[in-house]
Amino acid sequence: MATVSVAAVLGGKGVLGGLSRPTPALAQLVREGLPAESLLRLAERLDLRQA
Repeated sequence: MATVSVAAVLGGKGVLGGLSRPTPALAQLVREGLPAESLLRLAERLDLRQA
């Protein structure tokens, strides 16, 4: 999956602060910690429901 697609699934510009992050920048964001909203967006995309 392309870096831009991963960023889009994780909430895009509104959640990550930029949609066209190069791979190293996205990796750094993951190391620093993704915003909680990105997990909610991923769960929604995967059609996961809270119990």
